[in-house]
Parts: sequence; C-alpha cells; structure tokens
Amino acid sequence: MERRSLLIGWLVFSVSTLSGKSLFLAEGALIGLVISAIAVAFNRGSGFLTLSEMTLNLPQFGEMKFAINLEYRRVAWKLFVETLTRVSTQPLGTEDGSLREALTSLYSLFSATRELLKNMPPTKLASKVTVEMLAMRMLNQEIRPFLSKWHVRLKKFEATRPGVEESEWSQNEECRKSLRP
Repeated sequence: MERRSLLIGWLVFSVSTLSGKSLFLAEGALIGLVISAIAVAFNRGSGFLTLSEMTLNLPQFGEMKFAINLEYRRVAWKLFVETLTRVSTQPLGTEDGSLREALTSLYSLFSATRELLKNMPPTKLASKVTVEMLAMRMLNQEIRPFLSKWHVRLKKFEATRPGVEESEWSQNEECRKSLRP
C-alpha cells in the first residue's frame, strides 16, 4: 500500500512539473485512460455506470425520453422481438399470405404485450415516457382500433361464407391496405 502511494505521489509530482507539449500529451493520455475505464465499466455492466435515460426522435411521436433499467430493457427487447418477428408486421402482398393469420398474429401480439406489462414492475418515474407507456400506446391507439374494425368484419365473413377463400371477401384489398405501415 505504501509503495502504491509513493508511486502515485511521484506520478502526480512528475505530471505537475510538465509543460507545453509534454503536458498536453500527459493530459490526453490521462483523459484517454479515464474514458477507456468508463467504457470498460459500461460494457461489462458492472453497475458502476448504467444507462438510465434515453431520448428517441420518432416521426409519429416526436421526441421521447424514457427511463431505462435492466428490467425495462428486458421488457423492451421482448416487445421489440415480439413485434418485428410477427407475420402482421411484415408486408402482406395483394395475393400473398393470409389475412386471418395476420389478424391472429396481431391479436397474439396484443396478448403477449399485455402479459409482459402485467409481469413487470411499474415505473416509478411517471413524468417521463416509459416502456409501458409506449406499449400501451401501441396497444390502445394502434392495434386495438385495427382489430376492433377488421377482426370483426373478417370473422363475420368467415361465419356467413364458410369454406370460401378470404380472397373472395369484398373487403380483402381494403383490409390489406390498412395493414400496411
């Protein structure tokens, strides 16, 4: 311990006697070491440094700031995977795929999102946009209105014309257009 203190003292004294280009190089090296240590601590997830807030600029929603912690990151990742890997979030051509599958996929996404939200602790920061607020907005302002309209209509068509291909449904093209982003 005593040797370490002596070494640190000598190093501080040596740096304090520098001037000009030598001082500039020593300060740059010190700043580089500090930044590297911070980056290593952040990448290792040691808890020494954690990302606690993120700002996103989204065209539809404007600028959003939301709090992040490990639990919310996990939920956000699960929602991301659930959303982007579904049939319903991929382009559905005029002659391709099945509307029934797409609507069922959306309903399943709705259910999966609701389960994720029920199983996560509520965010304590109510004044900022949170993962659960974004998820609720997706459910209540995007998915629910879409399903309320199209799921009911397709179900009625299927009930009144059993065995008939959905391509024969008069609202097939309109529903597919509404499904596009």
